[in-house]
Amino acid sequence: DRAKSVNSDREFEKKKKKPSLWNRFKKMVGLTPVMSERTIILNGNETKIPGVKFPPNVIRNQKYNVFSFLPICLFEQFKYFINLYYLILSITQFIPQLKVGVTWTYIAP
Repeated sequence: DRAKSVNSDREFEKKKKKPSLWNRFKKMVGLTPVMSERTIILNGNETKIPGVKFPPNVIRNQKYNVFSFLPICLFEQFKYFINLYYLILSITQFIPQLKVGVTWTYIAP
């Protein structure tokens, strides 16, 4: 009876909490591990621990995936003020009213 009430409490908590949009995005791009049940074999018998989730036993040596490559690279470049300043300066040279010199001199050193 106690086990049923504990499981029903866990199910209620799972239903009550909705993951945020950011957490769903992180899960979609693979930044958070997908938790699943684990099968344990003891003396030839398979058993599952109910209600407990474990991360997968997978080792990934990749820093990026298809969805996260561009955002992470842009963030890593433009987190420094001087890089962001140089980008803004280069973009302003395409606006005729703000143009100071020849455009290619601002893009290429």
